[in-house]
Amino acid sequence: MTNFIPIFPLAIVVYPGEQLNLHIFEPRYRQLINECFATKKPFGIPAVIDDKINEMGTLVQVTAISQVYEDGIMDIKTEGLQVFRILETIHELPDKLYSGAIVNYPDN
Repeated sequence: MTNFIPIFPLAIVVYPGEQLNLHIFEPRYRQLINECFATKKPFGIPAVIDDKINEMGTLVQVTAISQVYEDGIMDIKTEGLQVFRILETIHELPDKLYSGAIVNYPDN
């Protein structure tokens, strides 16, 4: 199965089942998190290794927005769902500040 997901590249590896707290400060990722939380849709965290986005990552779900500061910066809680492989990165999306990717879900 392939589908489109918004992505939030980070220099970490997230595992399925892992709970991860994130501090969201960049406007593009604040937009991504607000949209994903409102629609209850997950987003992808592909690992960044040697300043390059790796083809593998983990789909994560926002479980809670812990705090929103006056300037829009926020602290969130997430949980890893499943591993994905990027087939194609889409750098520019209409009306979006963040990127996305076409992904598939390899058997573990």
